[in-house]
Amino acid sequence: MKEQFKKQLENYLVQHNPELIISLQHRALDQYMEEKLARHLPQFNAFIVNGKACDLISRVVMKVLTADLRPSKYDYLHNLLKEEFTEDYLRLRENGTLTQEIVQLIALCTPIFSSLHFSEAKLNDKLIRHAICWQIDQYLHTTKP
Repeated sequence: MKEQFKKQLENYLVQHNPELIISLQHRALDQYMEEKLARHLPQFNAFIVNGKACDLISRVVMKVLTADLRPSKYDYLHNLLKEEFTEDYLRLRENGTLTQEIVQLIALCTPIFSSLHFSEAKLNDKLIRHAICWQIDQYLHTTKP
């Protein structure tokens, strides 16, 4: 069961937090996932019946395991690029550099995310959106990836 949750967590990280995977590299990523599971798995054992977890339990487990990873800055920037910078988004996707550029944008935008207290409650905050769009525009017109 632990391996199933570990695989689900890894899939979540690949899809929503590739910057974390890049920063941790393979060995540290395994350790990160093992520690996260070790911290939370005991509380889920009561819900696991006959070695199988139902879909509802899996969703609850993943929600707890990924709580500190949400909202995904990667997803937020991906959507902003797609909506507000469509030509650049398509060009980066065509070049195969979209993920790499978004990871670089995450590092560049982290001070904005932090100072404006980016959270799930603020996903539609116009101030955050405008500040991040400005930073993306500066990045795209300065670096020309």
